[in-house]
Amino acid sequence: MTPAEEEWRNRYVRLAADFDNYRKREAKAQAIAIADAKQDLLEEFIRLLDEMRLTLAHGVRNDDPVFEGFEMIVAKMERLLNDEGYERVAPACGDAFRPELHNAIGLVDAGPEMSGKVVVCCRDGWTKDGGQLRAADVKVGK
Repeated sequence: MTPAEEEWRNRYVRLAADFDNYRKREAKAQAIAIADAKQDLLEEFIRLLDEMRLTLAHGVRNDDPVFEGFEMIVAKMERLLNDEGYERVAPACGDAFRPELHNAIGLVDAGPEMSGKVVVCCRDGWTKDGGQLRAADVKVGK
C-alpha cells in the first residue's frame, strides 16, 4: 500500500469511528430527553391525581354513579403509576419521621409519645426505583 493510500485509509477509519461516536452520543442524548419529558409528564400526572383524590375526599358518597366512576379513574391512574415503577409514600400517623422521604411542613403539639413522629400526612410523596420524585408533606409532633 502506498503512503497516500495508507493516509486515506487512516482518514476513513478515523471518520468512521468519529461517526460511530457521534451516533452513540446522539442516541444517548435522545434517550435522556425522552426520559426527562416522561418524568415531567408523570409529575403533572401525579399533581392531577392529588387533586382528584382531594375531590374524592371532600365528596359525598351517596351511591352516585359519577362518584363511583371517578373512584375507578383514580384507581386506574394509581395502577398506571405503579406499573411504571412509581410507589406512593403515604406515612401514617405515628410513623417515624424520615427526612429522606418526608418534608416537615409544620410542628404539632401532640404529646411526648408523638415527638419526632408523623402526626398528619398532608400530601403523599412518590418514589421511583429507590429515588425520590416528591417528598411526602407531613406535620411532625414536637
